Amino acid sequence: MGVELIRKPLGHRRLGGIAFGCTFGGALLGMLLGAVLPKHHLSTDFKDVIKVAMAMVATLAARVVGLLIAFAKSSFDGKDTQMRRMAADAVLLERTMALAARVANFAARFARFLR
Repeated sequence: MGVELIRKPLGHRRLGGIAFGCTFGGALLGMLLGAVLPKHHLSTDFKDVIKVAMAMVATLAARVVGLLIAFAKSSFDGKDTQMRRMAADAVLLERTMALAARVANFAARFARFLR
């Protein structure tokens, strides 16, 4: 048989650290490439291309964050609806039990009266 690997989910701190490391590493790589690249790659045309590419990446990141927030809100609304329904069912059960207790009490008193 093969070896089974147990996978643990990434914690929020570890995931944040990975994201920070990738971002910081990319910034360092960009600074190194800026010093190494020939001058004709640093013209205004290339800088404009890089600006447009970064704007596209920023737009894509904003859309992903928007979808993430929409999913979280949808999940929260679903849980909120469930919680409200459970609370309403508990109140209804309590009222039904109180009514049943009154009916049972009346029936017991009536049975004692008939004896």
